[in-house]
Amino acid sequence: MNDEILLPATYDCMFKALMLNKKLKPFLKELINIVTGIPIDALEKIEILKSEYNKNDKKMKSDVIVSIGNKYINIEMNREYYRGVFNKNGAYINKLKTSLYKE
Repeated sequence: MNDEILLPATYDCMFKALMLNKKLKPFLKELINIVTGIPIDALEKIEILKSEYNKNDKKMKSDVIVSIGNKYINIEMNREYYRGVFNKNGAYINKLKTSLYKE
């Protein structure tokens, strides 16, 4: 009997494992290109950043944050829609802005 479990990429742990894997950076660039329309060649200097805004705030953690020069993209995987998902993601963006301002 085979006890292996295949987790879909919509689970946070799998999504992060795919998006944060340096070997899969071309996949990350392609995803950003498809979703945002940013040309692939403009994504050559993409940098994956820490996803924690504050070490003391365990709730406020993004899935993936990347920078392209002085532009930042917060990538969140939400497996399902629920009331408040946009507020939560908006709060992440505000935390990101605050943490960047403090640096």
